[in-house]
Amino acid sequence: MTTLPDGRIIPPLTADEPTMLTSRLDLHRATLAVKCAGLDDEQTPRTPVEPSPLLNRRIRAGRSLDDTGRLGAEDAAFMGGEEAVSLRWILVHLIEEYARHNGHADLLRERVDGVTGS
Repeated sequence: MTTLPDGRIIPPLTADEPTMLTSRLDLHRATLAVKCAGLDDEQTPRTPVEPSPLLNRRIRAGRSLDDTGRLGAEDAAFMGGEEAVSLRWILVHLIEEYARHNGHADLLRERVDGVTGS
C-alpha cells in the first residue's frame, strides 16, 4: 500500500472494479479531511450537521455493482426521467461529488488561512 506524505492511501492502478471505485472514493474522502485539518475553532463553522447515513460501506457490502436502486422523482426528472441506477453509477457519482467539493474546499481554505494544495 503506497501513501502520500500526508498519509492518504494512493488507489491501486490495477484492481477489480469494486476496489478501484471504492478506493478512489476513499481517496477523495481523505482529501477533504486533509483540507480541513488544522483549522481552529474560529476558522471552522460551528453549525452542527448530522453525518449522512447514505451510501456508506455497510450499504455497499455484499452487493454487486450491477445491483440497482431508484432515484427520487426530482433527480429522475433531471436525468431525463430515468429512475433506475446501478450501484456502479452511484459510486461514480459520489466520486464526482467529492472531487467537486474538494475543489470548493481548496478555495475556502485558501481564503481562511492561505493554505493551498493536497
